[in-house]
Amino acid sequence: LTEQPPPNWVTEGEALRKYFPGGLDQPDQVTIAVVAAGAIPYFSELPAIDMIGLTDAELARHGDLIHYSSGISKPGHVRMAKFDYLRKRSVNLVIGIPVTVEPDELKDSYSIDDPIFFTLFHEATIGLQDLGPDPKLVAIPVDGRLMLAVYLTPHPSIERHIENGWRTVP
Repeated sequence: LTEQPPPNWVTEGEALRKYFPGGLDQPDQVTIAVVAAGAIPYFSELPAIDMIGLTDAELARHGDLIHYSSGISKPGHVRMAKFDYLRKRSVNLVIGIPVTVEPDELKDSYSIDDPIFFTLFHEATIGLQDLGPDPKLVAIPVDGRLMLAVYLTPHPSIERHIENGWRTVP
């Protein structure tokens, strides 16, 4: 009997490619925002915004400074996108640093000060209060677990998945 390893950035990217096929060639494709901007965009083949600006000149110059509790920043991890910028870029799913939970661990609701947001966005201050009037997380099935993402900008493909069983959480 072998135990299946938990989802990782490769399997999460592959799952996104399965849910949103067609990659960059698909018109009106789902756009994701990630802090882990390597494997997930590569394997998902989705348009992706790098939330810390390593591949986004505007964010690299004008994103909010990340305030590390240690007082020591990490090279290349100095700034973070705010939600208004992600909306301007028509981001549908904000994945941040991917967080997965067991299906029975998914809460009925999350508050803005829940540790899940610290995990999703690490030590960044990105204006979680700026999520809008009806913020919600979407739970995306990946390898028997649920990857959490902030559902920022509505998209028909995501709505179809929600209608077919993806859970959303306020």
